[in-house]
Amino acid sequence: MKHALLVLALMGSFTAVAHAVTQTSFRGNLTISGKISLTNTIDTEADITVCASGCDYTTVQAAVTAAVAGDIIEVTAGESFTENIVLPYKEGTDYITVRSSRWRELPPPGFRVNPTDHASLMPRIVATPTGDKLPALRAGVWSYKASHDGVDIDANTLAVDWSDYATPPDGTAVLVSAGLDYTIPAPLVAGTIYYVRDRVGQYSFKLAATLGGEPIDLTSVGSAGEAGDGNRPRITLALNAHHWKITGIEFTVLDANSSNYHLVMIGWDESTVASAPHHIDFDHVIIRGRSDAVYGSANCLDLAGSNLSLTDSYISHCKGLEQESHGILMVNTPGPVLIQNNYISAASIGILTGGKESTMPKQVATNITIRRNHIVKQGYYMYKSGAGAPTGACYYGQGSGAFYRDTTPSPNTCANGACYSCQSNATWAIDKTATYRNTNYLSKGGVEFKDCDTCVVENNVIEFIPTGPDGNNSCMMTYETDQGGLYHSISHVTLQNNWCKDTWAGINVIISGGSDVYETKNHDITVQNNLVTGIADFPRLSIHALASDGVGSPLYFRNGQEDVVVDHNTFRGGGSSLPSISLLFVQGPSGFGSLVPSYIKNNLLVAGTNGIWVESPESTYCTRFGTYFGTASSPKYFANNVFFGTAFDDRYGACNPVANLAILASESSVGFVSSTNHRLQSTSPFSAACESGCQFEATDNTDMGADIDALETLIDGVVEGVPAS
Repeated sequence: MKHALLVLALMGSFTAVAHAVTQTSFRGNLTISGKISLTNTIDTEADITVCASGCDYTTVQAAVTAAVAGDIIEVTAGESFTENIVLPYKEGTDYITVRSSRWRELPPPGFRVNPTDHASLMPRIVATPTGDKLPALRAGVWSYKASHDGVDIDANTLAVDWSDYATPPDGTAVLVSAGLDYTIPAPLVAGTIYYVRDRVGQYSFKLAATLGGEPIDLTSVGSAGEAGDGNRPRITLALNAHHWKITGIEFTVLDANSSNYHLVMIGWDESTVASAPHHIDFDHVIIRGRSDAVYGSANCLDLAGSNLSLTDSYISHCKGLEQESHGILMVNTPGPVLIQNNYISAASIGILTGGKESTMPKQVATNITIRRNHIVKQGYYMYKSGAGAPTGACYYGQGSGAFYRDTTPSPNTCANGACYSCQSNATWAIDKTATYRNTNYLSKGGVEFKDCDTCVVENNVIEFIPTGPDGNNSCMMTYETDQGGLYHSISHVTLQNNWCKDTWAGINVIISGGSDVYETKNHDITVQNNLVTGIADFPRLSIHALASDGVGSPLYFRNGQEDVVVDHNTFRGGGSSLPSISLLFVQGPSGFGSLVPSYIKNNLLVAGTNGIWVESPESTYCTRFGTYFGTASSPKYFANNVFFGTAFDDRYGACNPVANLAILASESSVGFVSSTNHRLQSTSPFSAACESGCQFEATDNTDMGADIDALETLIDGVVEGVPAS
C-alpha cells in the first residue's frame, strides 16, 4: 500500500484514547465508556482518484468497485456525482477510505462540520429520483426476487424484480435460494455463494462460481415462469460490505421534487448478523434533503449492522408529508453503534430504534451510544392554517421557516398571497415564493427507543420538540411496543446529563398497551441528571388551537416496568401554559402493572392540574399507587420529590411508599436562581445549603433536582459542535 490508513476504530466497548467524556452509570449495573479512538498517519497519498475528467475514474461506483482493502479513494471536492452507489464486499480487514480531495481543510476530530463552512470542501453524491427508495449510498438491501421469465437463455443472464433497487455491482457475493414451489436446477445449488458479473442495465446479470470466474451456463436452469412472488427463486447478499470509512462527503437528493425515502442506507433486511454490513464509519459528512423541498428523504441515515459510527457530521431536512421521518433509523441493528458530536434535524424523530419487525431472529437494537449531539427540529417543519392572516409572534420559534396558510384567498396559492413564512424577528410575512403545502409533517420526539438493549443517551442538547398531529412529542422516550413482534423490549438503558430545551413533553417510559403478552417487559432504565425546560409552552410549541389539545407531561409512565430509577432531574415549564399531568400511571396488561423495585427520587417537576394520577377508583388510590411502588414502609421507592406550579390534591402523600412529597402552588416557592438559571438558591427549602425554613434536601445530601454545574460542563460545546473547553 502507498499509505497507512486513517481509521475510526469503533470497539464493542467504545474504549477510547482520544478526547471525549467517559460516562459511567451512577447505578453500577451499566457501564458504557465512550471515547472514539482515532489513528491518523502522515502518509496520505490516494490510491484511486475520481473526478469528471483526468482522474482514474469518472464515477464513484467504478472506484469503489475497483478498490481493494486498504485503498484510499479521493473524490474531487466541488464536483457532483449523480449516482446510487452500492458499497461492495471486499476481502480483508483494512479500511477502504472514501474521502474528499480537500480533506486536509476539514475540521480536526471532535469538531463538527456544517454546510455553510464546509460543503464547498466536499464532493456531492446526489441520489437519482428513480423510484422512491434508491439511496445515494447503500450497503446491503432487501433480497431480490427473480423476475417472471427471469432467465434469459440466449443472453445467459438472470433478471430480478424490485425496480426500486438496482442490483449489486459486479463482484458482489450472493446466495440463490429456492422459492416455495420452485426447485433450482443444476448447475445452480441453493445456499451456495455465487458472484455477480457482467451486469446488464439495472436488473440483469450473470453469475460466476468464483470471483471474476467464467459465467455459469444458465441455459439448463430455464425460466421462473409466471410463478407468484413467493414461489420464485431469490437472490440475497451472502457477504456484505465491511471496513469502509467515508470522510468529507455530502449526500443529498437530486431536486426539490425528489421523493427519496432512504438517503444513506447501511443494511436493512439482512437475516443474520454475519450477513449484515459492519465496520462502516461516517466522519465529517453532510447528509441532507433539500431545504427548498416540501418533502425529502424520510430516512436520512439507516444504520442496520454492527460496528457502525457517525461522528462530527451534519444531518438535516429529513421529512415526509404525513409520513414519519427520521434523522437516523436503527432497525435490525445488532450494534455496536456510536453516534457522537452530530447535528441532527428531522421532522418526526431525530433518532429512532425499532418500529418494525427485525429480519434477524428477535434482534433488538443493541449497544447504542448517543453522545454530545445537537438534536433539533427547525421551524420550517411545522404547518398551521386558518381563515385570515396569522397574528402575533411566530408559533414555532427557531427563526425563519415556519409556514402558515391563509385559507381565504382563491385560488389558494402562495402566488395569490395565501402563504406566510416566519421571519427572523418572529413575525409573519406573506411569502409568494414559498412552496405551497396543505398538510403536516408528522411531528414527534427527539430520541425514541422502541427497542434497545444496553443503550446510553448522554450529554446531548435536544431542542425544540413541538406537539403535532401524531402526538408522542417528548424529548426522550423508551417505548416498548408490539410493532413487528412481542420480543421488542427496553433494557439496560441510561438517559443522563441531557438538556431538553423547549420541548412540549419531557421524558416518557412506556410499555405499549397494545398487547397482553410480551416476552420481556422493560427493565433496568435509568433517567438521571437531565434538565427539561420550556415544557408545554403554548402556542409557540403547538399547532393546536387550544393549549388543552396537547398534554405535555414532564415525566410520564405507562404500565409497570421493573428496576427504573428516575433520580436528580429538573423539569420546568414554559410561559403561562402548564402540563396537565406530571406522572401518569395506567394499569397495564396482566403481569405488567408493577414498577417495584423502582426509585423515583430527588426530582423537581412542574405540575399541572393533576400532579400524580393513577387510574383507579377514588377510594383505592393508595392501593393502586402501591401496585406501582410497593406498600412496604421501607424502602421508600417514591422519595424526595417536589411538584410545583399548581395546587393539586395531596392524596398520595400518606401512602406507604411515599416519603417527602412537596406540592407547591408556584414555581417561586422552589427557589430557583432565575427563569433561565436552573440552580437552586442557597436559601431554597430544597437546597443542601438551606439553613432556615428548610423542607428537605436530596437523599444523597445534595441539592434537589439536576446538578446544573455538572450538566453544563458535560454539554459545553455541544451546540457549537466543538470539544468541551
